[in-house]
Amino acid sequence: MSCDDDNDGVKAPIDIPTPVKDVEFPFASFDGSKIPVIGPIDLNFDADQYLKDNVPLATIDNVKSAKLKDFIVELEDSSFKGDLTAIRDAEVYLKATNPDHEEIKVAWVIGNTNGEKIEFEVDDSIELLPYFKAEDQYLYLRNIVGGDGSLTTFTVKLTPKWEMSFGV
Repeated sequence: MSCDDDNDGVKAPIDIPTPVKDVEFPFASFDGSKIPVIGPIDLNFDADQYLKDNVPLATIDNVKSAKLKDFIVELEDSSFKGDLTAIRDAEVYLKATNPDHEEIKVAWVIGNTNGEKIEFEVDDSIELLPYFKAEDQYLYLRNIVGGDGSLTTFTVKLTPKWEMSFGV
């Protein structure tokens, strides 16, 4: 049995996009090269305030579950030469502080060939609510394997989309 509303009239579940624009990172790669980490990238997201502003009668205390639903990286600009085919494989990790929560792998891509947009596979089984009850959330790209050669500074837009569910 499922329901569309909880006892407070809040729709459940809801999708919350948290785009981070104009993320810049210098990038140098050749086919098969390994880049250890890009980040931390501050999500600059206050889940409780977002809910208060956008979802009537909801606060972070009403949320029973938060999971990653989608993760996309889109190329905005490349300062010299190259596009997102420079990233063949990568993993995305989430970390939260205040209080601290361990870094956890939430998404990955293997064999990317798209130069304009990378759509990552996500592990939508991981419960991430404790990360959104913390004050600060950061993303890291780790274990990056270079694809086509590139020497540039990428400016990208990261769009993680989270699904939050409320109790019945």
